[in-house]
Amino acid sequence: AAWIRFAQLRAWLMNQAKVSVLQHAVIDAKVIHNGIDTGIFTPANRNRSRQRLNLPTDASILMFVAAHNVKNHPYKNYHTISEALHILERKAELKKPLLLLSLGQVGKTEKRGNIERRFLPYIKDRQEMAAIYQSADLYVHAAKADVFPNSILEALACGTPVVATGVGGIPEQIENSKNGMITKPADPVEMAEAIAYLLDNDLIRN
Repeated sequence: AAWIRFAQLRAWLMNQAKVSVLQHAVIDAKVIHNGIDTGIFTPANRNRSRQRLNLPTDASILMFVAAHNVKNHPYKNYHTISEALHILERKAELKKPLLLLSLGQVGKTEKRGNIERRFLPYIKDRQEMAAIYQSADLYVHAAKADVFPNSILEALACGTPVVATGVGGIPEQIENSKNGMITKPADPVEMAEAIAYLLDNDLIRN
């Protein structure tokens, strides 16, 4: 039964096509997953990556990406990440300063308590993007809906574990508690707990 459930998850997008207006025109169907260049997106020394980018080496760094309009993107759901950070701050669960790098919207840096949020433009240079993934402790992805996001593949290829909502094809990318953690959509409490758990457990995170 577990194998059947996993097979169904792997075919999420194909299943969407099979019940769509396309169903009567389909002669054959195969799932071809997105690919990324693992010559660029590859693990690297975290501290060296941070020094190269002028990022603090004494903070926990989270990363979040949207192609544009980070705060108000209809599907990426920055609000859940923001609320998760508020929860962590209120519970004083952070052992060291926390920096969230949000790529996809230029904006003023926000600092509250022990948490800093920096807003950066979307970066097209893949080498620079890889360096940011390599500098992060966690990649967070709170999407309300998604298909098979390249950002998760890129983070994992750089050796950066992921906390993401279990929507669309994301459960095909994240094996819960193996290469990241899956949380319920629009649940900042569960996301905060997953972030805190991985930041507090270096061995498990690594």
